[in-house]
Parts: sequence; C-alpha cells; structure tokens
Amino acid sequence: MKYNWVATFADTNISDYNNDAVLAYWSTAIGADWIALPSTSVINKGDQLAFRYNNDSVSLTYYTGGMYTGYPGDSVTYAPSVNLSTIYFKVTIVPPALAMKYPGINWKNATEALKVPEVQAALRGK
Repeated sequence: MKYNWVATFADTNISDYNNDAVLAYWSTAIGADWIALPSTSVINKGDQLAFRYNNDSVSLTYYTGGMYTGYPGDSVTYAPSVNLSTIYFKVTIVPPALAMKYPGINWKNATEALKVPEVQAALRGK
C-alpha cells in the first residue's frame, strides 16, 4: 500500500498560474545544493517528492512509493539516504517578464532554469 502526505502553503506571488512559471526545490541543509522537484528515491527507493501550484498556493507532496513506514518524523526501520530531521523547500516564481527575457529556456526543465542568474540568486536568498 502506498501513502502520501501533502502540505499546502499560501503564496500570493503566484498571480497567474497559466503564465507564471513555478519552480520548486528541496535540500537537507541550509547552504547545501538545491535539488529540483519532482525528485525520486529521496528516502526510500521508489518514493517521490513532488509539487503542484495554483493561484496563491503551492502544495508539496511526499509519496512513500511502498509500504507505510511511519509518519514523517517518526523513527523508521530502514536506512534513509538523507537526514530525516529536516527537509527545506524553496519555491521560485518566474514572472512572464523574466521568462520573456530568456526565451530559449524551458522553464519546466530545472537544469535549464538553474542556469538563469535570477533563479540562482533566488536560491541563494539574494
């Protein structure tokens, strides 16, 4: 049986979900590399961290990808590949004007989006 957890956050910067590009990333530590969502095999083989968005909100979802092993934060019986104590998330909203500035970027491809200086600055918190 598979399980999932969802956390939804308000984000009023998403004003037009049809035209704004929204990128989401996760990390296990402040200052560590940011990994684009969706991401698989984060804690267990076959699990997935994903996101979706709408006007004014972002939802982050964790799918266990297998048997239930406990609620997030519970002690678990497997050897996790990441520190389970904290997972950080960053969401970057790319307004249409920025997207037009970089017309060759596929904003749904995180590797390409991470090449944009404004996205790099946003992930560094500047």
